[in-house]
Amino acid sequence: MRNFGELPFGEIPEPLKYVRPFNSTTLSNGIRVCSEKIPGATANIGVYVGAGSRHEDLATTGTSYLLQKMALRGTSNRSKTEIAEAIENHGARYSAHSDREWTSYNL
Repeated sequence: MRNFGELPFGEIPEPLKYVRPFNSTTLSNGIRVCSEKIPGATANIGVYVGAGSRHEDLATTGTSYLLQKMALRGTSNRSKTEIAEAIENHGARYSAHSDREWTSYNL
């Protein structure tokens, strides 16, 4: 076992003892929206889908990863380049990640 700091085992660091205030709203379609006010003129939008590798069986292995990769491949109305340019023109960056429990899309 490695020592990762000065804290005794099981002690919670001071900054993690507090819950920052946030708003949680559930829409009529069941989607839960959580928001938190932070100082400054920045924003982050994250969509977390409860579909990761844990939810796949042998026949559907890799589906969450495939959908993550296909998210910005383009549509019949907009090409991949047009979508990327629209995101960049707003000063944003796109990232996606597939995990065991979740697939996340962040702007």
